[in-house]
Amino acid sequence: MKKLLAIMFTVLIAIASIAGITVTCNDSTFVFDRGDFPSLRVVTRFEGPQPSSDRNGSDYIEYEAIPLISVLEYVGGMREGDLLKIEADDGYSKLFPFGAIYGRTALGNPYIGYREEKPYFIFVPDDGEVSNEDMLASLGEEYSHFYDGLPSSKGLMVKSVSTIRIETSRTVSPLIMETAAFPGPSPDWTVEIKGSGKKEISSIDFEADEADGGHYVEISLERKGETNTYRAIPLWLVVAAAREDEQKRFSQYRELWEGGFDITLTSVDGYSVTFNTLDVPIEAIFIADEENGEKIAPAIVGEISGKLWVKGLASIELDTERYSYEDPRLSVSLVLKAGGLEREFTIADLEAKSYYVENYGQYITSSGGKHGGLYGGVELVKLVGELVELKPTSTIRTVASDGYETTYSAGEIESADGIWIVAFKLDGDYLPEDPGYFRTIKVGPNMPAIESRRSAKMVEIIEVIDLE
Repeated sequence: MKKLLAIMFTVLIAIASIAGITVTCNDSTFVFDRGDFPSLRVVTRFEGPQPSSDRNGSDYIEYEAIPLISVLEYVGGMREGDLLKIEADDGYSKLFPFGAIYGRTALGNPYIGYREEKPYFIFVPDDGEVSNEDMLASLGEEYSHFYDGLPSSKGLMVKSVSTIRIETSRTVSPLIMETAAFPGPSPDWTVEIKGSGKKEISSIDFEADEADGGHYVEISLERKGETNTYRAIPLWLVVAAAREDEQKRFSQYRELWEGGFDITLTSVDGYSVTFNTLDVPIEAIFIADEENGEKIAPAIVGEISGKLWVKGLASIELDTERYSYEDPRLSVSLVLKAGGLEREFTIADLEAKSYYVENYGQYITSSGGKHGGLYGGVELVKLVGELVELKPTSTIRTVASDGYETTYSAGEIESADGIWIVAFKLDGDYLPEDPGYFRTIKVGPNMPAIESRRSAKMVEIIEVIDLE
């Protein structure tokens, strides 16, 4: 009997994972599973209640994650005043205000993360740790979680998510993901994109996205007293793909969009209109190639001003001077000294090296706090090898911007339990100015842990000494 119950339990879990997650807002409903959206790997951990001064952090856990904001757009997204309810299949639920989901609080970005086939609702902050302090600062007491009267950010994580519900009083026009093929033949067309890395998009690109189960949505729009149904792709996604920015997270692209740059749309008949992205919400404007089930020439549609409805779209021009964005941290430099030689490397230089790696690492503070995640950087031994060969008697010294020095023996650097790197990225983002653009850290698939004093921060100079 016990064996039979175990089998039945396993089957029920499998069925639950296949069923997908339901997203609702008013009468709009959308069901998705992990294969419907592009995903990325993230690492995060939460903090439990602290009955004493000791930290009570969980282990860092890696998830295959889908940005939640991308999912919410298919039922219209959230607006100020809305609440988001995350429900588990066992009835557990948590409620979050708009600002916690879209506001880039200390909690970081919200995701649906998959681990062992189960979907979790998680937050991933910049430092990879959702602390109780972060929770209270971001949510206040009303939406924070408490266990036996003590704050516990672990309660924000929802395991085995079954339903995501936007609680709102407004009326929403649903965006329904479709994967069925377009009816009828597809006319050939191209749209030129000026001021970008790619020169054009075409009907072939749209068909390929549809075949891959990509970002096609169906939207119903009312204009001049008539309601029409369109199949379309968000304009921001087309522009991002054309600029080869498609690997950028939606939240990052939203920041660029809301920073303001001009886009000029021109039709085949010569009609042209320019708008600034500050004036048009990123989720409101689309390129459509189907209207009421019939193929059409590419057209700009959406909950937008009538003058932006451009039929027979011929070109999209970006104000490249205002749009172009290069992270200023790419020009930050590191100095390497050895054997009387000296070289300077920018972050852009180092990221292009063949020995650039990404792997997991962490350091432990004197109070027992753990900090870590997915670090990106260059192998220290190979960086030194740009000038000299590291010898068993060599010592590596790092000098921080505040003058603090840390030394490493060759034996320590070449230890077998991990790879020492000079890191400048954490969880896909460049390290900030505080606490420094460069950090030494040991990484590996088992996330090796080192004392924080051995992880030099704010590094500006690396010097190889004692080469005799």
